[in-house]
Amino acid sequence: SMGRTDILPNTDSYSIILRAIASTEGVNAPKVVLQMIQRMEKFSREGYPAVKPDYKCHNVYLSALQASMASEDCDKVAVAKEAEEYLFKLLNSNDKDSRPDVWSWNMVISAWSKSGDESMAEKAEELVARMEKYHANCGYSTKTEPNTNTYNCLIACYSRSSLRDKAARSLAVLEKMKDLALNHGKKNQRPDAVTYNSVMSSYARSNEYDAHHKVEDLLREMYTLYEQTGDVWLKPSSRSFNTCVS
Repeated sequence: SMGRTDILPNTDSYSIILRAIASTEGVNAPKVVLQMIQRMEKFSREGYPAVKPDYKCHNVYLSALQASMASEDCDKVAVAKEAEEYLFKLLNSNDKDSRPDVWSWNMVISAWSKSGDESMAEKAEELVARMEKYHANCGYSTKTEPNTNTYNCLIACYSRSSLRDKAARSLAVLEKMKDLALNHGKKNQRPDAVTYNSVMSSYARSNEYDAHHKVEDLLREMYTLYEQTGDVWLKPSSRSFNTCVS
């Protein structure tokens, strides 16, 4: 208007609208968010580069997909596949601003954990391995570094899977997180209450004869760490004790 270019909408303007759509459109949110992102891409090609969508915009779409899985009518496996395909599209993008960050990966792994698919544990393992390799290829940037939530989502996939060794695999991830935090200074990868609860759940759902002892040991370890560190993220909850009781 009147030659003013400083008041034109930009990526941040659209990001606000995308988040509003994602929070109000319910099951239709993914479709509407994607249409808006495609409109942004069209405008950026037609001479308005300031509205080019970045990874934060794409994350709103992934978040909307994940939220849509709460619907009873949702085909959860199809949504998880769509989220994974979209992630790979971002990975192969020529636009570096569109390439995924840690939360992009986490939302896709989380989507698989909610899918109920028989292969969700294998899918999550593949994604975490690929994420760790991607992080290395990106020069170990903080933007792409796996965090506690990453490994918690992997453990959730193990816990909800039908794998016979899910308890052992879950425990191995917990031990890896402890090692990363204690011996390699990776504080953002340290286990929290969700980690312990999920590993305990894996044991509770397993057929291992000594599962009850393992769960009790984990609960004791979790409580001891909480008392020693005062870390509120390690505080046992009713879920922790209920898992032990079960």
